[in-house]
Amino acid sequence: MKYLYTILLLGPLFPACKNDGSNTYSDHISAKIVESTSPSLGSNAWFVASEPELTFGTEEGDENLQFYRVFSVIQLSSGNIVVSNSGTHELRFFDLNGNFIKSTGQNGRGPGDFGDWSSMNLHKYSDDAFIVNDNSNNRGQIFSNDGELITVNSIEKIKNAGNPSITDVFTDNSWLVWSVIGSAAITGNPGEIVQHEVGFHRLFPDWNYDKMLFKIPARPRYVNEYQGITNYPFIPLTAEPIYITDSTNAVLFSKASEPTITRVDTTGNYTHTYKWDLTRIKTDSIWDRYKQEYYLDPLSSYPDRKAQYEHLLSEDLPIPENIPAISALKIDAEDNVWAKRFVLPWDETEVWDVLSSSGNWLTSIKIPQGFTVTEIGSDYLLGYTQKNGFLEIVKFPLIKNS
Repeated sequence: MKYLYTILLLGPLFPACKNDGSNTYSDHISAKIVESTSPSLGSNAWFVASEPELTFGTEEGDENLQFYRVFSVIQLSSGNIVVSNSGTHELRFFDLNGNFIKSTGQNGRGPGDFGDWSSMNLHKYSDDAFIVNDNSNNRGQIFSNDGELITVNSIEKIKNAGNPSITDVFTDNSWLVWSVIGSAAITGNPGEIVQHEVGFHRLFPDWNYDKMLFKIPARPRYVNEYQGITNYPFIPLTAEPIYITDSTNAVLFSKASEPTITRVDTTGNYTHTYKWDLTRIKTDSIWDRYKQEYYLDPLSSYPDRKAQYEHLLSEDLPIPENIPAISALKIDAEDNVWAKRFVLPWDETEVWDVLSSSGNWLTSIKIPQGFTVTEIGSDYLLGYTQKNGFLEIVKFPLIKNS
């Protein structure tokens, strides 16, 4: 096993660009650094209640309560909850007690329909409306909080790039759109590393593009050939870049290999870099257990797939020296930044570090393993879990001691 050494965000992450509107290295190093060595409120100053205040979902019975391929759950200004059940191409609406109200959507390309394998991620657009990313149909659809379709807008393809996809909404109601730079095709010879770049653009409310704001390397893949079959898995324990818009009409992004977040404004300037001090875990210390519990044990019933991954793991892979630092970003209702620490398969809890909107580390919060957080309010966490063997929508109280 050889190591893939990661480059800190203060290093030359991006090459100089040729009039494509994206950032240069000199832009990047001009960012103001905000660094924290410990949480100012202390660890666990805030915590999640041990029991949820709301749970709904069932394994059998009412089909409206059977969920499959949920990507987003949000609470509207009315208190009602919307679930994007992409497995059935539906938006499902529930009241604040989890009682079913209505559903809308089906598989298709017409207004209000959703394409095959669309993520159907939900983003609040205003107090009275939200937008759904219908990425399989290359479009965004805006719905009222009552579930009525307001407008459908196709997203124009970006020149010399893969299919574009809405990833978040700015506070001025423009959109953050990403696409693979160049061809998105995954090809290569056995043993090669496939490394794409992803470009991030701003799409105005009139659905015309601004310039590219920035670009980052995508997670690298490995060309793995075994017994005549080629697949392209991610290189184990390499970090997945993460990104989100914040309350100041800017983008926060992280390569996620280090506990570092960079802020980019809508002019494309890198304004701040937030860093906080986390103990890093060496890959060597968990590698054997991780291979078994993350890759091989789950494939025990699929011998052909298991053999493919046994072959992959026997290769001289460029594994990072440390496991990733973080794996998700969220902005809560009070504009704080939540960064989820990377979770190992045997961890019983997840830890989120909370930073203020100015980048200062406030506290850390433990959350039960397996609870996927999709929205953070001022006093609640909303998301879903499969703890009981089927998918349930869950809302936990968030308690703040300070």
